[in-house]
Amino acid sequence: MIKAAKQYSAFYFMKRKRTRLWQRYGHERVLRSAIERAATIRYILDNPVNAGWSIGPANYPWLGSACYSVVELILQATPSD
Repeated sequence: MIKAAKQYSAFYFMKRKRTRLWQRYGHERVLRSAIERAATIRYILDNPVNAGWSIGPANYPWLGSACYSVVELILQATPSD
């Protein structure tokens, strides 16, 4: 199902924008434990800081999601296992 969704979205994105939507060789992963989930969230939160785009995750304007605020993500980045 994911392959079909990615293929469909990539086709129409390429048609409109003339550029790729997805990177090659990307693979989905299942996050099985709270520690693994926390490490992944921490990695995502640290990306704009490591790139020099922000002094901290809460200061980066495009960080967050439709489900969680930046503060909630920061709290989830601390493993509870």
